[in-house]
Amino acid sequence: MAGQFQVFSGDAAKLHMGQQRHGRLVFVVVLDPLSKRRTRRSAIDEAHALVARLRRSDPEPLVFLVSPDPDLVIRDEFSFEQGHVFTIDENLISEAGRVTRFSALNLSIRQQLPTSQMSSLVVSPYVGQHPVVGSSFFGRRKELRRITDSTTSIAVVGARMVGKTSLLQEAARRLEEQGNDVISLDAQHISSTSDLVKLLVGALDPRERAHAIRRSKVFDEKMLRSALMTRLSRASGALTLIIDEMGNVLKSAPALDWGHFGVLRGLVSEHRIRIVFSCFEELFLKQQQDFQGPFVNMAEPMRLLMLSKSDVGSFITTPLSLLGQPEDTDEIVRLVWSNTGGHPLFLQQLGLYMFQEIATNDTAKPLDVARRAFSEDLHIVFRESIDSLFNRSTPPIARLVFLEAVNSAPSAEEVVGRSFGCEDIDRILKQQGIHCEMTGLNKILDTLEMFGLLVRTHADSQKYMVVSPLIHKYISSTDRASWVTKKLREETIESAEDWDITDIMEV
Repeated sequence: MAGQFQVFSGDAAKLHMGQQRHGRLVFVVVLDPLSKRRTRRSAIDEAHALVARLRRSDPEPLVFLVSPDPDLVIRDEFSFEQGHVFTIDENLISEAGRVTRFSALNLSIRQQLPTSQMSSLVVSPYVGQHPVVGSSFFGRRKELRRITDSTTSIAVVGARMVGKTSLLQEAARRLEEQGNDVISLDAQHISSTSDLVKLLVGALDPRERAHAIRRSKVFDEKMLRSALMTRLSRASGALTLIIDEMGNVLKSAPALDWGHFGVLRGLVSEHRIRIVFSCFEELFLKQQQDFQGPFVNMAEPMRLLMLSKSDVGSFITTPLSLLGQPEDTDEIVRLVWSNTGGHPLFLQQLGLYMFQEIATNDTAKPLDVARRAFSEDLHIVFRESIDSLFNRSTPPIARLVFLEAVNSAPSAEEVVGRSFGCEDIDRILKQQGIHCEMTGLNKILDTLEMFGLLVRTHADSQKYMVVSPLIHKYISSTDRASWVTKKLREETIESAEDWDITDIMEV
């Protein structure tokens, strides 16, 4: 594409572009700002010529014409065009930045097509089990402000799959957008502090990397400090080091290998850098209680809880307004909240399902679709997320306690919001013929929280509530429910030493 036109290569979070839709290439064309030698009419004429050229190879190309110049408004100029040619003027880009979860691309489609035609083109804001950034990111306003507006180091602690990675990625994006110097590292798959240093060195630009390696040939504390000091010498402002899943490194690294963390803690205390990292709450609290642990005095903890009921409502219903304002909003929110407890992973899966169902069926009613997701389509919608969160990783004793806790409630819906503690765990285990010492009860409670099956009622509270009863509904809907409970009891007894438990039935 020549002349004033180019393939868009800017902030993909604003336009949700750079992809194929339904096997067809999407063309995003940016009109350069007008110069003294160009007129508004010549820019419009060239845009028409480009669309005509594209149609010779594809009768209905998906073309988005973008005008970042407030003086070049192109929407009305293409209102007569046949086919899928959409316009994105500067005011629409600004509007997308103000409206929760709406990209400029979606808004442009909504402006120009009725719902029945729009549904096959609109881009879903839900991404399933993947981290999200930009306009796909939702909620966590207070947590984001605490990271982006503060100069203190922060440890983001919380359950598995509760959104820690998405929060850190979105915080990094916003910090960079504000002009801050940011290094982002993903430590999810590394198991040693030397690997962490390699990851950091690899994130430097070639000159910085060469300088750090010249000063130290080994990926030790010296190289870590050298790499950071080299970056600091070239930084225009404060340096923020963001490390996702740093708890994995600490869990695998022996205490003798904690010198690297000492370097980070030293630079933080000298106010040379700030560090924002994530880890599971159980591991972080254990380190805070160990006065020799590397996390002591390094960062302020910030617990990441489930989404609030009001956020759950916006999360599900706001994107559906692209397809027509949903009716029975309050009933939809009540149904979703009572089944998910605000767990982001389940909300993403549900939102993806509902959006696709409604976008491809003009007669689909959102409330009916939501009810179907929690009934006949339960296994289709939530199989992958429940397997990831519950079946593959949660210890048997935690699964047993959780299932029995939900089973003892009058209904699965009524379990959300009920307080839960060690006495409840003790009662459930005794009903299964198991005695557990207090140390084991506390460990089970911590584990249930770590895996997102319990949440604190408030960030600093010691009271917990059960969430996500749809897990119980999922398992109870099969004919294997009683077999699952029996199997979990057997596996729990096999790991008795890990939890300080005794099989009363054999005593």
